[in-house]
Amino acid sequence: MIPEYSLEKIEATLRSLSYIAEFLNDASLSEDDRKDRIVCFLGLALRDFTKAVSSLTQTEWTGDEAALFISEPVKGLEKLLVKYGRLSATKEDRIRALEIHLAEQCQQFLEITDRAPARTQLHELLRRYPTANPIIESLRDELEKVHQGQNAWNEFRIEAMRGVSELRKQLQG
Repeated sequence: MIPEYSLEKIEATLRSLSYIAEFLNDASLSEDDRKDRIVCFLGLALRDFTKAVSSLTQTEWTGDEAALFISEPVKGLEKLLVKYGRLSATKEDRIRALEIHLAEQCQQFLEITDRAPARTQLHELLRRYPTANPIIESLRDELEKVHQGQNAWNEFRIEAMRGVSELRKQLQG
């Protein structure tokens, strides 16, 4: 059975959405007035809906949920889904965890002084984990130069260790 409070909030959400639909079809409204009304009722709809979901999932409603969703819709939705137990982590958090793992693995391979196995293992590791992090992209590019004989392994290792150290600092802070 759905609690009465949640039903009231769902009903209020639907009411706000119906007003938004009316505003979309009201030719007498200026674009600015239409936009202002839609934003207002969207905020009310999100506020009521997140209250209902917080009640149903027994999570604390802070009042920031609607603003979070409006300010950054995709990231905000993911954060709310995590909060409500519908998603284990946001995409941003999953990428960060992947990059932390990648930095740890790179560090291990860079500590190997024998060029061939370390270079091969590092190349495979960087190939398997696509990420747009500029430090990781730089490692890929520089490792390719080692692979093509344009750079020496030992020089690459020194610079790559600095890069991995910087990456770890970046990901921790």
